Amino acid sequence: TKHFLLICKVKAEDAGEIRFTAKNVESVARLDVNELPIKIVKPLRDKTALEKHKVILECTVSKPRARVRWYRGEEEIHPTDKYQICSEDCYRQLVIHNVSFEDEDTYTCDAFDDCSSAKVLVEGTLITASPFRGR
Repeated sequence: TKHFLLICKVKAEDAGEIRFTAKNVESVARLDVNELPIKIVKPLRDKTALEKHKVILECTVSKPRARVRWYRGEEEIHPTDKYQICSEDCYRQLVIHNVSFEDEDTYTCDAFDDCSSAKVLVEGTLITASPFRGR
């Protein structure tokens, strides 16, 4: 007769020694649990922003507690007055305040096992002047 143990919805804290005992027979095994890699399930999208406004880059990761890093080109972004980094449940956001033409670049959300990139383009406000009409 064969017996088996089925463990559903395994979590990291389930790792350890598993012992099966029946009368005078005993079997011991070690359960190792490897977490699934973090995936970006909804990637970043290219955005166009108006100069002096804000732009929000957002993506969704596969786990609520997933750590991410944000990059502009190859340079890591840290929270400042210019950049706001938000993390709520599985949603990750980078808010760029007071956008200028110098902010045009490729931005990346790096979830260590997966990443997503998007381009930010900046448009200026068109100001038209009326011709001067003297008296």
